[in-house]
Amino acid sequence: MVTFVESLEEKTVSYVAAVAMQDLGGLAGQTNTISPPVLFPPPQPQTTSSHSLTSERSFDHVLTVSFEDTNVVGNVYFTNYLRWQGKVREQFLFEKAPQILEELRGGLELVTLAVDCHFHSQLFAMDRVLIRMRLDRLDNLSARMAFEYFRVTPAGEQLVATGSQEIGASRLLAGKRQSIPLPDALAEALQCYL
Repeated sequence: MVTFVESLEEKTVSYVAAVAMQDLGGLAGQTNTISPPVLFPPPQPQTTSSHSLTSERSFDHVLTVSFEDTNVVGNVYFTNYLRWQGKVREQFLFEKAPQILEELRGGLELVTLAVDCHFHSQLFAMDRVLIRMRLDRLDNLSARMAFEYFRVTPAGEQLVATGSQEIGASRLLAGKRQSIPLPDALAEALQCYL
């Protein structure tokens, strides 16, 4: 039996799913049951008056959550937040540092060194999401970007998640993958969002 615990806006909701135990350690023949999924109502939007990432210093990307982004419970599956970080980063390169795309075709590798995401509220299909990216730290070999995810409603924006991603650069040199300094064009483009 596997237990999942999920925290939603100061409430803890638990649900249990029985796992099929056929042919595992002589447990064949046990009754297999699955608890019905708990559907959570969408949270009430809370208007935010200010953000830690201001639009002047953040690269903004808006998307609409699709059903493909959700799980059986109806909320956005957690890995999609990380996937969206990659999409925002790629859009940033396309719009603000297009010369890096040519370098990527020539053997430059942008490597994700670390990634995280902290959830404050749930997102559901057809929610409009504003993702703000800004530069958090930059050194010769890596850059760390901070991300904020907002649900956009007629009443305003509600912070639903925060995260970060650290990237580095590498190339195959003499048959070995080696870290290299971040390209100047990328560092310069990112510095505008510090």
